[in-house]
Amino acid sequence: MNLIRSEGRVHSLTLRGVTASDSGTVTFTVGNHTSTASLTVRGKKGRNMPPISFKKELESQEAREGGETTLSCETSSPDCKVTWWKGSTVLSQGEKYTIQQRATTHSLVIHKLVKEDSGEYTCDTGDKKCTARLTIKGNNFTLLSAILQTSLHIERATAFKTSPRLGRTPKQIFCRFYKMYSLFNKSFMYLNFTALLVKNIY
Repeated sequence: MNLIRSEGRVHSLTLRGVTASDSGTVTFTVGNHTSTASLTVRGKKGRNMPPISFKKELESQEAREGGETTLSCETSSPDCKVTWWKGSTVLSQGEKYTIQQRATTHSLVIHKLVKEDSGEYTCDTGDKKCTARLTIKGNNFTLLSAILQTSLHIERATAFKTSPRLGRTPKQIFCRFYKMYSLFNKSFMYLNFTALLVKNIY
């Protein structure tokens, strides 16, 4: 049973056991003054509204190591929350993943791609799921010149250079230097050369 209450200058209407049929315009009238509001009752999932389906499913794609890629799909209604999975792992918003929703379009942006990001990704509405495969490819290049030995100078620093060539800008090429099996973390790139500067040599 609905409840109408007045407390001083505050008047309220409480609707109980609402259903979708209660949706509409609610009007409050006092003297010659009228105030209206629109009431929308949303049905509970699986009861008054049809299950969410996919109007456009995820599509499998390939991407390059070091870049980013976006997986997106479209649902039949904007009133749903989705869960993103990689295999059996639930994904969450953070530095690695950006989760977005614009109306009925749901997107997962994957940043700083590595080969380990390859796999199956799933968007789950609770009613339906769609899955696509992401394949990460490495940045292949041809080594045109081997590491060049250079003489030590008085500033006690030396540089090693190598020259990869690709039909890409230098910032898209990822090169690594190793001493035996230990990875050097820092190197710099100049034009089409990648260089490692070793300082404080004794």
